[in-house]
Amino acid sequence: MNRVDRTRYHAQADAVLGMPAASIVDYATATAAGLIVMGTHGRTGLAHLLMGSVAEQVVRTAPCPVLTVRQVTVTDELVGNVTDMRLAIAV
Repeated sequence: MNRVDRTRYHAQADAVLGMPAASIVDYATATAAGLIVMGTHGRTGLAHLLMGSVAEQVVRTAPCPVLTVRQVTVTDELVGNVTDMRLAIAV
């Protein structure tokens, strides 16, 4: 994507106080957000059952598409070997 293409997209980051899932959904609704991008821990099983998932609540109740990104642990050696990284983002 070149610089001209980037001008078509507008990203915004804000901090909002309150219950996480409800605050995110309310903010997205109030600002007519076109996409929510948020991280997730990727917990499963008992940990997911006990702790719940803010990302899951947002995905279920958001007024727009939600892109969740799971954290991946990468060693310093692998990061040093990365020469070309391509990202695919569906909007």
